[in-house]
Amino acid sequence: MGRRHPMFPVLFLLLWTLLLSTSFPFTAARAEEKIATVATLTDYRPYCFRIKGSEPRPVEEIPPGSDSIQLQGFSWDVVRESLHETGHTIRLMVVPWERAMAYVKQGKADVLFPTALTEERLKILEYSREIVNRAEYVIYIPVHRTIRWNGLESLHGRRIAVIRGWSYGPEWKKNAQIQKEPSDDILPCFQMLDRDRVFGVAGYDLVFDYVLKEHGIRERYRKLPPFDRNDEYLAGARSNPLAVQILEDFDKGKRRIVQSGLFEEISSKWR
Repeated sequence: MGRRHPMFPVLFLLLWTLLLSTSFPFTAARAEEKIATVATLTDYRPYCFRIKGSEPRPVEEIPPGSDSIQLQGFSWDVVRESLHETGHTIRLMVVPWERAMAYVKQGKADVLFPTALTEERLKILEYSREIVNRAEYVIYIPVHRTIRWNGLESLHGRRIAVIRGWSYGPEWKKNAQIQKEPSDDILPCFQMLDRDRVFGVAGYDLVFDYVLKEHGIRERYRKLPPFDRNDEYLAGARSNPLAVQILEDFDKGKRRIVQSGLFEEISSKWR
């Protein structure tokens, strides 16, 4: 082994200092970066739905100040702006609803939205305190169809189309005298209605109205008075500590965008 050069300790110290000065800020920044993996569904107009012509992406990273290139809608704007307000970069996953719920249960996603609060879900999910959006549950029937409306009792013995996996409130869930015909999407429900396979369609009024207007068929149907309503939230698995922190940050961010007037701007945009 040869003799060490007398300048070696000095050169080593300079190199070490240079490495620290360049790598430490990056390491610290990465350690402080907030990441929220968020799952949601598409075709839930006007709350969250795909941008026309956009290419689906399994995971999309959206840092503060930027927006999705595939997803739009009132609820998405509320969640995005609230989490960005508290410094979160969002990793967005747009998938069918049942898969989004499975991702949260499995820990593949931290939170999902918009999530109705049910007793069954409360066993595994923690909810934000601030709401994401509000939904009213109604029955659609053809304009020529008559019915003496007396709440859900009026539907006893009748077949009603519903979206598989969606919540329609506790009274609807426990009512076993209504024959519920599940479907995977909104338009197939109305196709069943047009073919007289069902008496009516149970839906969320703003969501279903938006889809029917978009396809130019809204005038074919009328809505019965709401049979229930529900607020929808951001939610994550109780077993996931990161999810609980993200929900707290969302609540802070939501209050801030309300105070700043940004929430009203979002509401006006989609109203």
